[in-house]
Amino acid sequence: MRYDCKPPPNKSNSLYVDLKKSTVNSEEQALIPLHIGVLDPSTKKVVLNSYDHGWQEKMDYVSDLCKVESFHIVIKVSSSGYEVTINDNTYPEFKHRHDLQNICAIEVGGVINLKYISIENLRDDFSEECQLHCEGLMNQEEFSHINAPVLLALNSFVPEPALHSTITGGMTGRKIFVKGMPLEGHPRFFVAFKEADGDDILFQFNVDFDEQQCNINSYESGSWKERMEIKDQPFEYDKQFMMTLVCDNVEMVVFLEDIVLTRFCHRHLPYKMNLLKIEGVKILAVALLPGYQPV
Repeated sequence: MRYDCKPPPNKSNSLYVDLKKSTVNSEEQALIPLHIGVLDPSTKKVVLNSYDHGWQEKMDYVSDLCKVESFHIVIKVSSSGYEVTINDNTYPEFKHRHDLQNICAIEVGGVINLKYISIENLRDDFSEECQLHCEGLMNQEEFSHINAPVLLALNSFVPEPALHSTITGGMTGRKIFVKGMPLEGHPRFFVAFKEADGDDILFQFNVDFDEQQCNINSYESGSWKERMEIKDQPFEYDKQFMMTLVCDNVEMVVFLEDIVLTRFCHRHLPYKMNLLKIEGVKILAVALLPGYQPV
């Protein structure tokens, strides 16, 4: 997991990153398997700890953070513990004190300008439990809320590769980056945007290996509309791909490996695209970022 942040000027409050059991702040749910606490940057201190009905034994380290300067935090999860890196400084492994199944949410708090969070599978030999909790998506809309914690609820386990996540504020002026790998045994996979409180699919990019083509379409009032087809689809089983979907006020532009694959004019207002679904593909990384006007 990667966090890129910048402390705001003239502020001295601490900031923190918690991998926790729930976004519900109740005594019953108050379990934090990993807490990273960065004190006032002038103190040059970082604390690693866990919380279970009270704070447990903490690990104190020195940081190289400075006020106003940008920094990034990377958390690598292995079967034995967490490796935390802040900028180029990697700290000793923080051993697991709680089962990874208890990590279902991420909380970022304090006074910072949070730029983005990227959640990735960094190792191929993760256990199934580790892989489950290394998939998710951040709501970019909440990044500007200084002083209010940013919460990310990870998707719960399903038998097949899948990601379902809300997108606060919709897709207007944003782009979704997806790094994935199609798996044998899955004849198709798709990336779809829906309106969270309805059944309509406002945009779906579907890769069909049986027909060897990509289909782009929308689903409204119980039926599929006229679809756009891409023959000789470029995806292959067990081969990684990088796809970016860029949304402006007019169209969705799909890039594959930085090359335009297709353009699809909106049939609905893009701000209504507030639920993302990805199914049928191994998800290696997903990021929601500010978009731009495609050429």
